[in-house]
Amino acid sequence: MEEKEKMTFTIVTLKHAPQIDISGQYEDVAKVYLQALIAFGAKCDVNESGEIKCQGERYQTYSQKIKDNLISLMGLPSNNVIGQLYNIFKQMEFGDPFAFFPQSLTDEEISIVRDEMLKRFLGSQYGNYKSYYDNIWKDIQDNYEMISYDNGYNTVHSIGEKERKDRICRFCGLKMPDTTFKNKSHSISEALGNKNIVTNDECDVCNGKFGKGIELDLINLLDFFRAYYGIQGKGGKKSFVSSDFEISKEDKFVSLKVLDENVVLEDKNNIRIQLKHPQKINLQNVYRALIKYALSVLDSSYLQNFQETIKWVKSEFSCNELSWVTILVTNQISDSFPQINVFVRKNETKGLPYSFMTLEIDGLEIVALLPLSSKDDCAFNNDVDFKKFWDFLKPYNQIPILQRFKPQIDEPKEFTYNINLNQKN
Repeated sequence: MEEKEKMTFTIVTLKHAPQIDISGQYEDVAKVYLQALIAFGAKCDVNESGEIKCQGERYQTYSQKIKDNLISLMGLPSNNVIGQLYNIFKQMEFGDPFAFFPQSLTDEEISIVRDEMLKRFLGSQYGNYKSYYDNIWKDIQDNYEMISYDNGYNTVHSIGEKERKDRICRFCGLKMPDTTFKNKSHSISEALGNKNIVTNDECDVCNGKFGKGIELDLINLLDFFRAYYGIQGKGGKKSFVSSDFEISKEDKFVSLKVLDENVVLEDKNNIRIQLKHPQKINLQNVYRALIKYALSVLDSSYLQNFQETIKWVKSEFSCNELSWVTILVTNQISDSFPQINVFVRKNETKGLPYSFMTLEIDGLEIVALLPLSSKDDCAFNNDVDFKKFWDFLKPYNQIPILQRFKPQIDEPKEFTYNINLNQKN
Protein backbone atom coordinates (compact mmCIF):
# COMPACT_ATOMS: atom_id res chain seq x y z
CA MET A 1 0.00 0.00 0.00
CA GLU A 2 1.37 3.38 -1.00
CA GLU A 3 2.17 5.61 1.98
CA LYS A 4 0.04 8.72 2.27
CA GLU A 5 1.49 12.22 2.17
CA LYS A 6 0.64 14.46 5.14
CA MET A 7 0.62 18.22 5.49
CA THR A 8 -0.65 20.78 8.01
CA PHE A 9 -1.87 24.28 7.19
CA THR A 10 -1.70 26.90 9.95
CA ILE A 11 -3.52 30.23 9.67
CA VAL A 12 -2.27 32.71 12.25
CA THR A 13 -4.58 35.60 13.10
CA LEU A 14 -4.37 38.07 15.98
CA LYS A 15 -6.75 35.92 18.09
CA HIS A 16 -6.39 32.34 16.89
CA ALA A 17 -4.10 29.94 15.05
CA PRO A 18 -6.30 27.14 13.65
CA GLN A 19 -4.64 24.19 11.93
CA ILE A 20 -5.95 21.99 9.13
CA ASP A 21 -4.45 18.51 8.68
CA ILE A 22 -4.64 16.90 5.25
CA SER A 23 -3.46 13.55 3.98
CA GLY A 24 -3.64 11.59 0.74
CA GLN A 25 -1.66 10.74 -2.34
CA TYR A 26 1.20 13.14 -3.04
CA GLU A 27 -0.51 14.59 -6.11
CA ASP A 28 -3.75 15.28 -4.22
CA VAL A 29 -2.00 16.96 -1.29
CA ALA A 30 0.14 19.05 -3.63
CA LYS A 31 -2.98 20.10 -5.55
CA VAL A 32 -4.73 21.31 -2.38
CA TYR A 33 -1.59 23.20 -1.32
CA LEU A 34 -1.41 24.84 -4.74
CA GLN A 35 -5.09 25.81 -4.57
CA ALA A 36 -4.53 27.42 -1.16
CA LEU A 37 -1.56 29.42 -2.46
CA ILE A 38 -3.60 30.62 -5.43
CA ALA A 39 -6.45 31.64 -3.13
CA PHE A 40 -4.00 33.81 -1.21
CA GLY A 41 -2.82 35.53 -4.40
CA ALA A 42 0.40 33.63 -5.14
CA LYS A 43 1.76 33.70 -8.71
CA CYS A 44 2.58 30.18 -9.88
CA ASP A 45 4.60 29.13 -12.96
CA VAL A 46 5.68 25.80 -14.43
CA ASN A 47 9.34 25.59 -15.57
CA GLU A 48 10.72 23.43 -18.38
CA SER A 49 11.23 20.41 -16.12
CA GLY A 50 7.60 20.54 -14.98
CA GLU A 51 8.33 21.96 -11.53
CA ILE A 52 5.81 24.44 -10.15
CA LYS A 53 7.22 27.52 -8.45
CA CYS A 54 5.05 29.99 -6.59
CA GLN A 55 5.72 33.44 -5.23
CA GLY A 56 3.44 35.15 -2.77
CA GLU A 57 3.23 37.12 0.46
CA ARG A 58 3.20 35.15 3.70
CA TYR A 59 1.79 38.12 5.68
CA GLN A 60 -1.44 39.53 4.25
CA THR A 61 -4.77 41.12 5.10
CA TYR A 62 -8.10 39.47 4.39
CA SER A 63 -9.80 40.96 1.34
CA GLN A 64 -12.79 40.56 -0.97
CA LYS A 65 -10.44 39.05 -3.57
CA ILE A 66 -9.29 36.28 -1.18
CA LYS A 67 -12.91 35.58 -0.28
CA ASP A 68 -13.89 35.34 -3.98
CA ASN A 69 -10.91 33.06 -4.68
CA LEU A 70 -11.89 30.67 -1.89
CA ILE A 71 -15.52 30.56 -3.03
CA SER A 72 -14.50 29.77 -6.62
CA LEU A 73 -12.03 27.07 -5.54
CA MET A 74 -14.62 25.32 -3.36
CA GLY A 75 -16.23 24.09 -6.57
CA LEU A 76 -13.14 22.05 -7.45
CA PRO A 77 -12.21 18.53 -6.26
CA SER A 78 -10.66 18.37 -2.75
CA ASN A 79 -12.80 21.37 -1.85
CA ASN A 80 -13.28 20.15 1.73
CA VAL A 81 -9.93 21.69 2.75
CA ILE A 82 -10.67 24.91 0.88
CA GLY A 83 -14.07 24.88 2.60
CA GLN A 84 -12.35 24.68 5.99
CA LEU A 85 -10.14 27.63 5.02
CA TYR A 86 -13.25 29.55 3.97
CA ASN A 87 -14.89 28.85 7.36
CA ILE A 88 -11.82 30.27 9.11
CA PHE A 89 -11.87 33.49 7.10
CA LYS A 90 -15.64 33.79 7.42
CA GLN A 91 -15.04 34.85 11.03
CA MET A 92 -12.74 37.70 9.98
CA GLU A 93 -13.33 41.23 8.74
CA PHE A 94 -11.80 42.64 5.56
CA GLY A 95 -8.49 44.24 6.50
CA ASP A 96 -7.73 41.80 9.35
CA PRO A 97 -4.10 40.60 9.16
CA PHE A 98 -3.15 36.93 8.88
CA ALA A 99 -0.22 34.69 7.96
CA PHE A 100 -0.29 31.32 6.19
CA PHE A 101 2.12 28.45 6.90
CA PRO A 102 2.17 24.95 5.29
CA GLN A 103 3.25 23.41 8.61
CA SER A 104 2.29 23.18 12.28
CA LEU A 105 3.64 25.84 14.63
CA THR A 106 4.51 25.81 18.32
CA ASP A 107 2.97 28.35 20.70
CA GLU A 108 6.30 30.20 20.78
CA GLU A 109 6.45 30.32 16.97
CA ILE A 110 2.86 31.59 16.81
CA SER A 111 3.74 34.35 19.28
CA ILE A 112 6.71 35.40 17.11
CA VAL A 113 4.52 35.40 13.98
CA ARG A 114 1.88 37.58 15.67
CA ASP A 115 4.56 40.03 16.78
CA GLU A 116 5.86 40.28 13.21
CA MET A 117 2.30 40.64 11.93
CA LEU A 118 1.71 43.60 14.23
CA LYS A 119 4.97 45.25 13.20
CA ARG A 120 4.01 45.04 9.53
CA PHE A 121 0.43 46.23 9.80
CA LEU A 122 0.60 48.75 12.65
CA GLY A 123 3.71 50.47 11.33
CA SER A 124 4.66 53.45 13.46
CA GLN A 125 1.86 52.62 15.93
CA TYR A 126 3.44 49.26 16.80
CA GLY A 127 5.56 50.68 19.60
CA ASN A 128 2.54 52.21 21.34
CA TYR A 129 0.50 49.01 20.97
CA LYS A 130 3.36 46.78 22.18
CA SER A 131 3.92 48.99 25.20
CA TYR A 132 0.20 48.93 26.09
CA TYR A 133 -0.10 45.16 25.58
CA ASP A 134 3.03 44.38 27.59
CA ASN A 135 1.85 46.66 30.37
CA ILE A 136 -1.55 45.03 30.89
CA TRP A 137 -0.46 41.40 30.34
CA LYS A 138 3.09 41.36 31.72
CA ASP A 139 2.20 40.53 35.36
CA ILE A 140 -0.08 37.65 34.33
CA GLN A 141 2.44 36.24 31.85
CA ASP A 142 5.25 36.46 34.42
CA ASN A 143 3.29 34.58 37.07
CA TYR A 144 0.90 32.22 35.25
CA GLU A 145 0.83 29.50 32.65
CA MET A 146 -2.27 29.83 30.45
CA ILE A 147 -4.22 26.80 29.17
CA SER A 148 -6.73 27.82 26.51
CA TYR A 149 -9.32 26.05 24.34
CA ASP A 150 -11.95 27.46 22.02
CA ASN A 151 -14.82 26.06 19.97
CA GLY A 152 -13.72 27.53 16.65
CA TYR A 153 -13.12 26.34 13.13
CA ASN A 154 -14.41 22.78 13.52
CA THR A 155 -11.21 21.77 15.35
CA VAL A 156 -12.00 19.06 17.91
CA HIS A 157 -10.00 19.25 21.15
CA SER A 158 -9.92 15.85 22.87
CA ILE A 159 -8.51 16.30 26.37
CA GLY A 160 -7.23 13.38 28.42
CA GLU A 161 -6.52 9.71 27.72
CA LYS A 162 -7.48 8.69 24.18
CA GLU A 163 -7.66 4.93 24.82
CA ARG A 164 -11.01 4.17 26.46
CA LYS A 165 -9.70 1.08 28.28
CA ASP A 166 -6.96 3.16 29.96
CA ARG A 167 -9.15 6.04 31.12
CA ILE A 168 -9.53 6.97 34.79
CA CYS A 169 -12.32 9.45 35.50
CA ARG A 170 -10.78 12.70 36.72
CA PHE A 171 -13.77 13.37 38.98
CA CYS A 172 -14.58 10.04 40.66
CA GLY A 173 -11.34 8.11 40.08
CA LEU A 174 -13.10 5.05 38.64
CA LYS A 175 -12.06 3.16 35.52
CA MET A 176 -13.50 0.35 33.41
CA PRO A 177 -15.20 -2.00 34.23
CA ASP A 178 -16.41 -0.12 37.33
CA THR A 179 -17.67 2.73 35.12
CA THR A 180 -18.10 3.46 31.42
CA PHE A 181 -16.85 6.06 28.93
CA LYS A 182 -19.32 5.54 26.08
CA ASN A 183 -20.76 9.07 25.83
CA LYS A 184 -19.10 12.23 24.56
CA SER A 185 -18.37 14.43 27.58
CA HIS A 186 -18.38 18.09 26.54
CA SER A 187 -15.88 20.01 28.68
CA ILE A 188 -18.24 23.01 28.52
CA SER A 189 -21.99 22.48 28.26
CA GLU A 190 -23.23 22.03 24.72
CA ALA A 191 -26.09 24.41 25.57
CA LEU A 192 -23.51 27.23 25.69
CA GLY A 193 -22.44 26.58 22.11
CA ASN A 194 -19.62 24.10 22.68
CA LYS A 195 -19.37 21.36 20.09
CA ASN A 196 -15.63 20.74 19.87
CA ILE A 197 -14.04 20.76 23.35
CA VAL A 198 -14.33 17.25 24.79
CA THR A 199 -12.94 15.61 27.95
CA ASN A 200 -12.12 11.95 27.35
CA ASP A 201 -11.58 10.99 30.98
CA GLU A 202 -14.95 12.04 32.39
CA CYS A 203 -17.07 8.95 32.94
CA ASP A 204 -20.71 8.62 31.90
CA VAL A 205 -21.97 8.66 35.50
CA CYS A 206 -20.20 11.92 36.42
CA ASN A 207 -21.13 13.48 33.08
CA GLY A 208 -24.78 12.65 33.65
CA LYS A 209 -24.80 14.00 37.21
CA PHE A 210 -23.15 17.28 36.20
CA GLY A 211 -25.43 17.73 33.19
CA LYS A 212 -28.60 17.22 35.23
CA GLY A 213 -27.30 19.07 38.27
CA ILE A 214 -24.86 21.95 38.66
CA GLU A 215 -24.60 22.78 34.95
CA LEU A 216 -28.35 23.44 34.77
CA ASP A 217 -28.02 26.30 37.28
CA LEU A 218 -25.35 27.99 35.15
CA ILE A 219 -27.34 27.47 31.97
CA ASN A 220 -30.47 28.88 33.65
CA LEU A 221 -28.53 31.91 34.88
CA LEU A 222 -27.37 32.57 31.31
CA ASP A 223 -30.79 31.94 29.70
CA PHE A 224 -31.40 35.63 29.06
CA PHE A 225 -27.99 36.16 27.45
CA ARG A 226 -28.18 32.94 25.41
CA ALA A 227 -31.35 34.34 23.84
CA TYR A 228 -30.04 37.92 23.61
CA TYR A 229 -26.87 36.92 21.73
CA GLY A 230 -28.48 34.08 19.78
CA ILE A 231 -26.05 31.45 21.08
CA GLN A 232 -26.28 28.21 19.10
CA GLY A 233 -26.76 25.55 21.76
CA LYS A 234 -28.15 22.05 21.58
CA GLY A 235 -30.99 22.21 19.08
CA GLY A 236 -30.05 25.66 17.74
CA LYS A 237 -30.87 29.15 19.01
CA LYS A 238 -33.22 29.51 21.95
CA SER A 239 -35.79 32.12 22.84
CA PHE A 240 -36.37 32.74 26.54
CA VAL A 241 -39.98 32.89 27.64
CA SER A 242 -41.29 33.73 31.12
CA SER A 243 -44.73 34.61 32.44
CA ASP A 244 -43.93 38.32 32.25
CA PHE A 245 -41.33 38.62 29.44
CA GLU A 246 -40.03 37.05 26.25
CA ILE A 247 -36.71 37.60 24.47
CA SER A 248 -35.44 36.21 21.17
CA LYS A 249 -33.00 37.09 18.39
CA GLU A 250 -33.45 36.84 14.63
CA ASP A 251 -30.52 37.83 12.42
CA LYS A 252 -29.11 40.96 14.08
CA PHE A 253 -32.33 42.08 15.77
CA VAL A 254 -33.30 41.38 19.39
CA SER A 255 -36.98 41.28 20.38
CA LEU A 256 -37.83 41.91 24.04
CA LYS A 257 -41.46 41.88 25.20
CA VAL A 258 -42.21 42.77 28.83
CA LEU A 259 -45.19 43.63 31.00
CA ASP A 260 -45.54 47.32 31.83
CA GLU A 261 -45.28 46.64 35.57
CA ASN A 262 -41.66 45.51 35.12
CA VAL A 263 -40.57 48.75 33.44
CA VAL A 264 -39.27 51.72 35.43
CA LEU A 265 -38.78 55.02 33.57
CA GLU A 266 -35.76 56.66 35.21
CA ASP A 267 -35.88 59.70 32.92
CA LYS A 268 -36.66 60.37 29.26
CA ASN A 269 -33.46 58.63 28.09
CA ASN A 270 -33.10 55.80 30.60
CA ILE A 271 -35.32 52.80 31.25
CA ARG A 272 -34.76 50.10 33.87
CA ILE A 273 -36.37 46.70 33.40
CA GLN A 274 -36.58 44.06 36.12
CA LEU A 275 -37.04 40.52 34.84
CA LYS A 276 -37.62 37.74 37.33
CA HIS A 277 -36.26 34.36 36.24
CA PRO A 278 -39.04 31.74 36.20
CA GLN A 279 -36.82 29.27 38.07
CA LYS A 280 -34.84 29.54 41.28
CA ILE A 281 -31.07 29.37 40.84
CA ASN A 282 -28.40 27.98 43.16
CA LEU A 283 -25.47 30.38 42.72
CA GLN A 284 -23.05 28.01 44.44
CA ASN A 285 -23.90 25.46 41.74
CA VAL A 286 -23.22 28.15 39.12
CA TYR A 287 -19.74 28.51 40.62
CA ARG A 288 -19.32 24.72 40.77
CA ALA A 289 -20.18 24.38 37.07
CA LEU A 290 -17.63 27.03 36.07
CA ILE A 291 -14.91 25.28 38.06
CA LYS A 292 -15.96 21.90 36.66
CA TYR A 293 -15.31 23.36 33.17
CA ALA A 294 -11.85 24.51 34.26
CA LEU A 295 -10.94 21.15 35.81
CA SER A 296 -12.15 19.41 32.63
CA VAL A 297 -9.50 21.06 30.43
CA LEU A 298 -6.49 20.93 32.77
CA ASP A 299 -3.84 18.29 32.26
CA SER A 300 -4.46 15.50 34.78
CA SER A 301 -1.08 16.20 36.42
CA TYR A 302 -2.56 19.37 37.96
CA LEU A 303 -5.53 17.62 39.56
CA GLN A 304 -3.62 16.46 42.64
CA ASN A 305 -3.70 20.11 43.76
CA PHE A 306 -7.51 20.24 43.51
CA GLN A 307 -8.73 17.19 45.44
CA GLU A 308 -10.91 19.22 47.82
CA THR A 309 -12.08 21.33 44.89
CA ILE A 310 -13.27 18.20 43.07
CA LYS A 311 -15.21 17.01 46.15
CA TRP A 312 -16.90 20.42 46.36
CA VAL A 313 -17.70 20.42 42.61
CA LYS A 314 -19.34 17.00 43.11
CA SER A 315 -21.50 18.61 45.87
CA GLU A 316 -20.03 16.38 48.58
CA PHE A 317 -20.02 19.45 50.84
CA SER A 318 -21.02 23.12 50.87
CA CYS A 319 -18.60 26.00 51.35
CA ASN A 320 -19.48 29.41 52.76
CA GLU A 321 -15.97 30.85 52.35
CA LEU A 322 -15.87 31.24 48.59
CA SER A 323 -14.60 34.19 46.60
CA TRP A 324 -16.52 36.29 44.06
CA VAL A 325 -17.63 35.36 40.55
CA THR A 326 -17.51 38.31 38.15
CA ILE A 327 -19.49 38.59 34.89
CA LEU A 328 -18.12 41.16 32.44
CA VAL A 329 -19.76 42.70 29.36
CA THR A 330 -17.44 42.53 26.34
CA ASN A 331 -20.01 42.59 23.48
CA GLN A 332 -17.56 40.49 21.44
CA ILE A 333 -19.31 38.00 19.17
CA SER A 334 -17.45 35.07 17.60
CA ASP A 335 -18.15 31.61 16.23
CA SER A 336 -15.06 30.47 18.16
CA PHE A 337 -16.88 30.99 21.48
CA PRO A 338 -17.16 29.54 24.02
CA GLN A 339 -13.49 29.89 24.91
CA ILE A 340 -12.07 28.81 28.24
CA ASN A 341 -8.79 30.02 29.69
CA VAL A 342 -7.32 28.50 32.85
CA PHE A 343 -4.36 30.23 34.48
CA VAL A 344 -2.09 28.19 36.78
CA ARG A 345 0.57 29.93 38.88
CA LYS A 346 4.08 28.88 37.87
CA ASN A 347 5.90 30.23 40.93
CA GLU A 348 5.45 30.58 44.68
CA THR A 349 4.42 34.25 44.65
CA LYS A 350 2.48 35.06 47.80
CA GLY A 351 -0.79 36.97 47.55
CA LEU A 352 -1.84 35.44 44.23
CA PRO A 353 -4.30 32.54 43.84
CA TYR A 354 -2.88 29.27 42.54
CA SER A 355 -5.38 29.23 39.68
CA PHE A 356 -8.20 31.23 38.12
CA MET A 357 -10.29 30.82 35.00
CA THR A 358 -12.20 32.87 32.44
CA LEU A 359 -15.07 31.69 30.25
CA GLU A 360 -15.82 33.72 27.14
CA ILE A 361 -19.31 33.41 25.71
CA ASP A 362 -20.81 35.73 23.10
CA GLY A 363 -20.90 39.19 24.66
CA LEU A 364 -19.84 38.02 28.14
CA GLU A 365 -16.71 36.96 29.99
CA ILE A 366 -16.89 35.26 33.40
CA VAL A 367 -13.93 35.35 35.79
CA ALA A 368 -13.62 33.03 38.81
CA LEU A 369 -10.91 31.68 41.11
CA LEU A 370 -10.48 27.92 41.46
CA PRO A 371 -11.21 27.52 45.20
CA LEU A 372 -9.93 25.09 47.83
CA SER A 373 -6.59 24.32 46.15
CA SER A 374 -3.90 22.80 48.35
CA LYS A 375 -1.50 25.34 46.82
CA ASP A 376 -3.39 28.35 48.20
CA ASP A 377 -2.73 29.98 51.55
CA CYS A 378 -5.58 32.46 51.14
CA ALA A 379 -9.23 32.08 50.04
CA PHE A 380 -9.51 35.62 48.59
CA ASN A 381 -12.96 35.86 50.12
CA ASN A 382 -12.52 39.19 51.89
CA ASP A 383 -12.63 42.63 50.29
CA VAL A 384 -8.94 43.46 50.83
CA ASP A 385 -7.44 40.25 49.38
CA PHE A 386 -9.87 40.12 46.48
CA LYS A 387 -9.27 43.78 45.55
CA LYS A 388 -5.52 43.16 45.39
CA PHE A 389 -6.13 40.24 43.06
CA TRP A 390 -8.64 42.15 40.91
CA ASP A 391 -6.23 45.09 40.60
CA PHE A 392 -3.64 42.55 39.39
CA LEU A 393 -5.97 41.45 36.54
CA LYS A 394 -5.36 44.48 34.31
CA PRO A 395 -6.77 42.93 31.09
CA TYR A 396 -10.05 42.22 32.89
CA ASN A 397 -10.52 45.00 35.42
CA GLN A 398 -10.91 47.51 32.59
CA ILE A 399 -14.03 45.75 31.23
CA PRO A 400 -17.50 46.84 32.50
CA ILE A 401 -18.94 44.56 35.21
CA LEU A 402 -22.45 43.24 34.58
CA GLN A 403 -22.75 41.39 37.88
CA ARG A 404 -20.57 40.12 40.71
CA PHE A 405 -21.78 37.62 43.30
CA LYS A 406 -20.36 35.69 46.25
CA PRO A 407 -22.25 32.37 46.53
CA GLN A 408 -22.19 31.68 50.26
CA ILE A 409 -25.62 30.00 50.39
CA ASP A 410 -25.87 26.56 48.81
CA GLU A 411 -29.56 26.47 47.90
CA PRO A 412 -31.83 27.75 45.10
CA LYS A 413 -32.92 31.39 45.38
CA GLU A 414 -35.05 33.71 43.26
CA PHE A 415 -33.01 35.55 40.65
CA THR A 416 -33.83 38.86 38.93
CA TYR A 417 -32.13 40.42 35.90
CA ASN A 418 -31.76 44.20 36.12
CA ILE A 419 -31.53 45.61 32.59
CA ASN A 420 -30.72 49.26 31.94
CA LEU A 421 -31.61 50.67 28.50
CA ASN A 422 -30.04 53.99 27.53
CA GLN A 423 -31.29 55.92 24.52
CA LYS A 424 -28.46 57.34 22.45
CA ASN A 425 -28.77 60.85 21.09
